[in-house]
Amino acid sequence: MTSKVPPLQIQQQLSKEANYGCIVCGCPILEFIDIVNKESQISAFLPENMVAICPSDYIKYVDGEISESSLRNAKINPYNKVHTENAFTIEQHNELNDLIVKVGKCTFVNISRIIVVDDFDIISIKKEEYEGKNYIFLDINFFNKLNNLIAIVLQNRWSAEKSRDWQINYKSKHLIIKNQKQNILFELMIQNNEIIIIGEGMFYNGYPLKITNDQILFDNQEIALDIKGTVLKNYEIGITAETLNKNSFFY
Repeated sequence: MTSKVPPLQIQQQLSKEANYGCIVCGCPILEFIDIVNKESQISAFLPENMVAICPSDYIKYVDGEISESSLRNAKINPYNKVHTENAFTIEQHNELNDLIVKVGKCTFVNISRIIVVDDFDIISIKKEEYEGKNYIFLDINFFNKLNNLIAIVLQNRWSAEKSRDWQINYKSKHLIIKNQKQNILFELMIQNNEIIIIGEGMFYNGYPLKITNDQILFDNQEIALDIKGTVLKNYEIGITAETLNKNSFFY
């Protein structure tokens, strides 16, 4: 199942209209759908007929579990405008308004490119201020063990070959992206204005990547040992690794 992709300007308009979350549940991972011409191959991409919706609720809509009328009501009163406390945001907690990300036992402050392999970004995070709130935006590339790119999150926009294989859930600043068939699990939690990431079943160039609360494992070897338990601030990249020489891991 794939949806027609509207121009970026319309995607941005629909995102802001929904305060950067699914109009139904507030999930930050979004698709942009036409609720009038959903079966048509031709779309004028009229924003008044389109909504920002998460992949899980989009499937429910396609299956008839969510009606067009309920989506129109949600478009007028999107979840994030009703439940602002649950939006995918961090509060400004100091004068510098730092973005703090914890991966394994590493802490990264104001670093967008969190994990990079062979100069390819696997996980990136940034924040953007809108109406006084700092919304979080993710770039994630999901590869399988055969090195096929099977799903992409780009500035929180979702794209996948087989969306029904994925379960994307969000509640109270806790995001879960899961694919049981591929044994992929990605979790992101915002706690005390800090972003915590764990994940498993992710790959790059055939090598597995696993993130726990205590370790970052690449090809089943712990990496970033030199920075474990420390804080890095204002670097270009948090963790970088190479697959050509598996013993060459550095930050």
